[in-house]
Amino acid sequence: MNSDPKRLFEEDPGIAHLLAVSKQDGPPAAHMEKLRALATQAAAAPRRSWWTTRPSVALGIAAVGVSVFGIAVGTSAYDASEPAHAVAAPQAPPALDGVVTTSEADEARALLSTNEASSEAPVPMLSIEDLAPAALAAPARSASAEPRARRAESGTREIATATQADAPMPSRGAHGDDAPAAASGTSFDEELALVSAARAGLQRGDVAACMRAVDAHRTRFGAGTFAQEVEVIRIEGLLHAGDRAQARTAAEQFLAAHGASPYADRVRSLHERSGL
Repeated sequence: MNSDPKRLFEEDPGIAHLLAVSKQDGPPAAHMEKLRALATQAAAAPRRSWWTTRPSVALGIAAVGVSVFGIAVGTSAYDASEPAHAVAAPQAPPALDGVVTTSEADEARALLSTNEASSEAPVPMLSIEDLAPAALAAPARSASAEPRARRAESGTREIATATQADAPMPSRGAHGDDAPAAASGTSFDEELALVSAARAGLQRGDVAACMRAVDAHRTRFGAGTFAQEVEVIRIEGLLHAGDRAQARTAAEQFLAAHGASPYADRVRSLHERSGL
């Protein structure tokens, strides 16, 4: 004979129905999967997005806790009618996979920011090959500057030599003397003054003054600018002085040396008129 008392859900169909409904009054499997996905998303998201996602996760956890608590209360009420069974303690809500604590999220973000800073600011590298061109640049420039200096010095010596070779030789007078102009450095005005003095003395009939100016010009200027004119004045002065033989010799020498000179016709005229 069985001495166990019958349970209420076995005797009362209404109580059996309530018990069956309470057992089914839990979160569906689809809701649990959704909560796990939200927890995983909150762990992977940055700090700001994680804080905005956490309220929805908390609400889901609260909903699960309320449902479980309701089931536990219903079960406790039913079990209270059975004196042989102790009241079952409410079960803790199941842990959600993928939910991370605040400290773990902070450590992950700190590690991520450190890696990003390392990738954005690379450490500059310098090798020995990079230093070699800079070290060799200065000696190369010095070596290239030395040949240029030598070429410039050689070119200067060549120019000086060419200038000395092209320099005109000092001119000599009709009698082989050095040019008085080069020796004394007398100006053109002084030569012109002697020519004017010789011409003026001849016109005045002062043969002595004329011949002194002629001799001075021949001594100081020799083959100067007015050398031919002074020689013609000398021939005329010799004629005025009565020295016909010396005047004839001077006229013949002038025509032989300067036959195409503008003064040649004048000398020929003097030769014919004076019977030289």
